[in-house]
Amino acid sequence: MARRVFAGFAVFASFAPSSAQMPPMPLPPTILAKREARVDLPRPENLRAIDPKTLSVKRLAGQWQLWADDKPFKTFGENADDANDVARTLRELYPQRWGAIGTGRTVVEYGLTTDNDQKLVAPQVAGFARSLTAMDAKTLRVERIRGVWCLRDDANLLLNFGAHRSDAEQALAVAQKYGFNRIGTAGRRETAMTFFTAAPDGLVPASTLPAGVSFRMQVDAMTRTGIPLPAFGSLGERKRFDPATVEYVGESMPIDPRRTELRADTGGISLVHGNEVLARFAANDDYAAREAQRALRDARITEFCRVGSAGCSFYLCNGQAPRNLPLHALGPRFDTAGLRTVDVRGVWHVADTLGRPIAAAGTRDDADTLLRTIRAFGFDQVAAFPNIGKPALTVFAKSR
Repeated sequence: MARRVFAGFAVFASFAPSSAQMPPMPLPPTILAKREARVDLPRPENLRAIDPKTLSVKRLAGQWQLWADDKPFKTFGENADDANDVARTLRELYPQRWGAIGTGRTVVEYGLTTDNDQKLVAPQVAGFARSLTAMDAKTLRVERIRGVWCLRDDANLLLNFGAHRSDAEQALAVAQKYGFNRIGTAGRRETAMTFFTAAPDGLVPASTLPAGVSFRMQVDAMTRTGIPLPAFGSLGERKRFDPATVEYVGESMPIDPRRTELRADTGGISLVHGNEVLARFAANDDYAAREAQRALRDARITEFCRVGSAGCSFYLCNGQAPRNLPLHALGPRFDTAGLRTVDVRGVWHVADTLGRPIAAAGTRDDADTLLRTIRAFGFDQVAAFPNIGKPALTVFAKSR
């Protein structure tokens, strides 16, 4: 008798639908109605077609990669857990188009699918997000905070776009156009992907802290901010840092040189810290890449900075110019008082007294900002780590 009962249960279980195959729960009408709103985007979307059925995780050349449509989609270094977690999230979202927003780095991504009228709409599921943060559509806005442009609402600082205001405005318009009301993250060890999604109200528990207190805590915890320029008194003494009066330029983020990695991809070798690419080297220039990584570690670099639309980057050691750099990489000293800005084939540079370009800045305003930055930190030398004859990594330094 017991065998018959067990056999009957086994037959029933074999026909029971698994939870992974259940259709996604539809979104409420309040979210679906937002999809009909017409919103003009500041610029065209950066969308690519994607077939979720082709998603696969592969290990190639020691790197874990997520592939889609027989092409590399994302690279995760040595972190297989993050690669599988992002693949799982994309399979759940099941997008037909995939968008990304960010200059120099991807800040936020989003998936789109098509409805019965073949219009692009937000997916009807939230995906397997590691975390979900609600966005208040009524108070969602772009604001400059500590020198960087952010997407925020009254309760939360949601996304940090660094010095790129246009990216923040694009993200705001995309969220409004498709009715995204949540920000999700994927990745097990660290945030490997941040994405917009839509979910029913009440899915994310509200914070127990007052909105003002929670927001101030998030601002104090910001890791990517503008670069605070040192201020000096009449006697040349360095003034104490005051967030309310300091002048911010460009953007800065803390790094731990011991956690830098070299990742091989289709473009060559990248020197990375987390998701940030510090420098790129040719595939056959492994020695130069390792030499640059060693130099950052020996100099005990603590901050990675960028100024100007041309992407000029430099490094700081506890807010000051680095000094302990390899002698073979250091170039000749230059006099900061004699520096000037010059136009070289439509790109403005900072040049020395002889007119030789030191660093590309972008526009004339970018060059003026970079010149003020060099003088404020007292840089008077440049260390260069070449990549087949061309500098792949340059480090401003102070000789004395």
